[in-house]
Parts: sequence; structure tokens; C-alpha cells
Amino acid sequence: ISPTKTQAGHTTSLAGRHIIGQESPKPAPPPVALTTVVYYMDQVDTPFKTAIQKKPDMLNLRDFKDTVDRPGIFRYHFKTVDPEFGTVKEELTLDGDRLPLWDGKVVAWIEEDASIV
Repeated sequence: ISPTKTQAGHTTSLAGRHIIGQESPKPAPPPVALTTVVYYMDQVDTPFKTAIQKKPDMLNLRDFKDTVDRPGIFRYHFKTVDPEFGTVKEELTLDGDRLPLWDGKVVAWIEEDASIV
């Protein structure tokens, strides 16, 4: 198979597989880590679902708050397993607290803090 010239003057094979004079395609960027988040709000039966662009083991309470970003003062509880009690809702209060995972996802309950007047 003999090469042919393109309009731009580059040589290409008839099969179109190789172009001389052009850069090789750049590799695709690595996939973005996404963590599924399911959360329940006060007095709403159906949960909300979203994703945070971070690896699950890197998520903290601040990441969660930034994602759900609702006006008001809330308490945050997360589904996890306690070695003594089994499945529990763990309350997190510090922004740097790591989020517990349930089957690789975050499952949370957001409750308005009634103690704040």
C-alpha cells in the first residue's frame, strides 16, 4: 500500500492508521474518583442521592457539608457498624471527621438542630 498526501501535506497510509508529522494522541486523564452519597432530611421519606468527587477513604464532614449546602444549623448522623452494637447511626461534629462508609457509600441523616434557638 503506497502512502498518500493529505491537503495539509502530511503523509498517511491508505488505511488511515499513521500520520507522519503529527503528535501522538495524549493519554486520557485518569478517571475521577466518585463516592455515592445518599442522605435523608427531616420529614422527607425519600432520600436524596448525589456524589462527591473524592475517594471514599478521603471524605470528611466538611466535604459532606459543602456538597449538601443547606441553610440552617444541622446535626449529621452516618450509618456505620459498631463492633459491640452492630448497625448504628454515628453523629459527627468536627469538620475534619472522616465519614464512615456503608458498602462503599455514604449513608447519612441530616437533622435540624432544635437545641439552637
